[in-house]
Amino acid sequence: MKLVRDYMAHSPHRHVSVLPFDRAPGQKDLSQHAADMMETKLRRLEFIVTDRQKVRPLYYQSSSKDHSFDDAKGAAQIGQVLGTQAVLVGVIDEAYERVSKTPAQYEIVANPIPACCNRPTNPCSSTLVYDPMVQAYVDSCGPTHRKIQISPASTLRLAGFAVRLRLVDVATGDVFWESAEQVRPDGQTVYNAADQATDTLSDRIIEDFMKRGL
Repeated sequence: MKLVRDYMAHSPHRHVSVLPFDRAPGQKDLSQHAADMMETKLRRLEFIVTDRQKVRPLYYQSSSKDHSFDDAKGAAQIGQVLGTQAVLVGVIDEAYERVSKTPAQYEIVANPIPACCNRPTNPCSSTLVYDPMVQAYVDSCGPTHRKIQISPASTLRLAGFAVRLRLVDVATGDVFWESAEQVRPDGQTVYNAADQATDTLSDRIIEDFMKRGL
């Protein structure tokens, strides 16, 4: 962490503003949530991140609202007003969460006829029992059936999150870094998926900054 701290102290792009991410149609709205995650993770990496309370009023009043990912010049203009060195923009291509429920599976099998029913003397008394095959009460000494469970009910949670990020140089309006990540974890929420994706991307940012002198 000391290496990161020492490098970031002199990085020409240490001061960053994070705009709410754009979102593809039909995807769950994690625009602000995912941007908040990246803000938190960038701060841990020694970036100086502009307070979102200053960023968002400018963003929502700008012509870049909802399409800042493809409007580097517009993002840079917001950064100029905020006095930052770089602006992080993103687009969420995938953000969904579905729950798939499978009911328990049953099989109907025949019961053996009680042996006492066939005794020549003192046969057992006949009673009525419910038969699930015919869905009616039948003679217990005749053909009967029972229902047995062959597999229990199950619930499967399906989630996915995919995002592309770009860093825009405020002075030039050029994109100087970009990357993407997709996560589809088993049995987790879309928020877990977003957390994993932004973890990976924040690690990638600092690695690239230090390798490429960004």
